[in-house]
Amino acid sequence: EETGQIGGGTAPAVDLPSVAVAVMSGAAGVERLEAALRANEPPIVARIARDRLLLDVRTLDEADFPAIAACLRGAEEAIP
Repeated sequence: EETGQIGGGTAPAVDLPSVAVAVMSGAAGVERLEAALRANEPPIVARIARDRLLLDVRTLDEADFPAIAACLRGAEEAIP
């Protein structure tokens, strides 16, 4: 269980109860994983909290799972 935010516009401080998938990083680190997701086309938005990469399930579509997995795998494999 996590709390998301609605957005900046008219409700910048409104919290929204949600559920998130937490991704623990290997050698890449969460910052690198997040950067890989944001660099995807289209970008995959995640956030970092408590040293974990969080993907809010409200924003995920099952059709995106292969792209998300590929981005995360690619970020880990790029580490020498």
